[in-house]
Amino acid sequence: MADGFTIDGWDEVAKAFATFANNGKEVTPIAIRNVEDKNGNIFKNPEKTLRDQQKAKGNDAQIISPQTAYIMQEMLKKTVETGTLYYGSQFDSTYYTLNKRKGYGNKFKFKNQNGDDFIMPAAGKTGTTQNWADAWTVGFTPYYTAAFWFGFDRPGQSLGLSITGSTLAGVAWGDFMHEINNGKSYKPFVREIPEGVVRMEVCSESGQLLTQECGNHKIIAYYLAGTEPTELCQKHTNTVVNTVLIPRLEQERIKSGFSFHIEDDSDLTLNLDFLNSDKPSSETEQSESQSLYEALFGRERDEDDLEDDEEDFGNWLLQ
Repeated sequence: MADGFTIDGWDEVAKAFATFANNGKEVTPIAIRNVEDKNGNIFKNPEKTLRDQQKAKGNDAQIISPQTAYIMQEMLKKTVETGTLYYGSQFDSTYYTLNKRKGYGNKFKFKNQNGDDFIMPAAGKTGTTQNWADAWTVGFTPYYTAAFWFGFDRPGQSLGLSITGSTLAGVAWGDFMHEINNGKSYKPFVREIPEGVVRMEVCSESGQLLTQECGNHKIIAYYLAGTEPTELCQKHTNTVVNTVLIPRLEQERIKSGFSFHIEDDSDLTLNLDFLNSDKPSSETEQSESQSLYEALFGRERDEDDLEDDEEDFGNWLLQ
């Protein structure tokens, strides 16, 4: 994504991410909400004009489905909670960057009118281009969307190995978003999961359905109905089969006396001589059975063995 970003295109980047925050409806960025004269009278109102235009579009203002927007919100929230924007969302990042303490803990932690703490929902994405030439972050809350870029006008220069979208742009984005959201009441992106979205707990490593063997490798994920995983986790299931079940079955086979270890390094050949034989198939089968018996037990099978077979090998699993 970052390869196509330019300074002139950042309004489009902000517009795209704001569409996710607006549940899939079009958002048009504006710099001036209204203009007032010295007496406080509004004589130019770009925001109202824009709202009227959007209202006139009706359903055409829905650029992407609410279901897709919701899934994008949940994915990008993870970036703030545990991903590359977690650092910039903590006040410690500002202290390490500026050597100045502006606060403690989460930058999106505020107090409501009753003095109770709450975390404002926030989501976003960071990026760093090749040679550390550009560092950017774009993200949103239910109230605002902001995009930050650090770089050079001329190509070929580098910000430095330690300067990334997370360590620089993400920190500035977090500080800015803290200030403009401070004083706002709690507001979720949506009140409930849109119809047509499936919420599932899946294996965090394979993305497949959880098994007991997945242990703590699990995560909540959201899918468009019909695209959710349907197969059990193969990664951890196969691991358990290879490390536990197969060795255990081998031990049980040895204990039961039905395990044979035959080493044969000769090349695999296919003998089709029976096609030219004049013997009935029943005689051929008996001959092959006798040869197999000799290979396993080192002697020919006699009548007593045949009688034992009839007694011992009926349904031996039920004996």
